Formats: sequence, C-alpha cells, structure tokens
Amino acid sequence: MKISHVIVTTAFVAASAFSASALAGESAKFSQLDADGNGMISSDEAAADPKLVEEWSTADLNKDGQLERAEFSALEQKMKSDKGK
Repeated sequence: MKISHVIVTTAFVAASAFSASALAGESAKFSQLDADGNGMISSDEAAADPKLVEEWSTADLNKDGQLERAEFSALEQKMKSDKGK
C-alpha cells in the first residue's frame, strides 16, 4: 500500500472517530429524553427537562408537536451560543 493511501485512510478514521465522539453527547441526551425510542421527543417526554419545556415553542420548528433529532440539535446549538453571550 502506498504511503499516501495510509495517510488518507488514517486521517479519515481519525476524523470519523472525532465526529462520533462529538455527537455522542447530543445523541445521549436526545436518546435519554426519547423514552419510547421512536426517534422523536414528544411534549410528554420533554416534561423530563424543564429547560426543554421552556424552549418548546422555539424548538418545535415545524410545529408538529414533536422534536426530531435535527430540531433538538438546533436548539442545543442555540442554547450553547446564547450561553456564550
């Protein structure tokens, strides 16, 4: 195997591992709140997190009464940026 292939492969593996570990925190919180494991957080499930209840109307972007993983991630990013202000 050429050295360039080894370097590229090593870089890809390292980047993948970093991405997975960076997302693990968000996934763990989402999974914890998604009690029934259907991939969505209902308003009933959100009741376990008072801050999420407080931000629910902002977080539920498509107003379907549930939070998808993308909506939850967007809220977490918003909360992180607000915290830095």
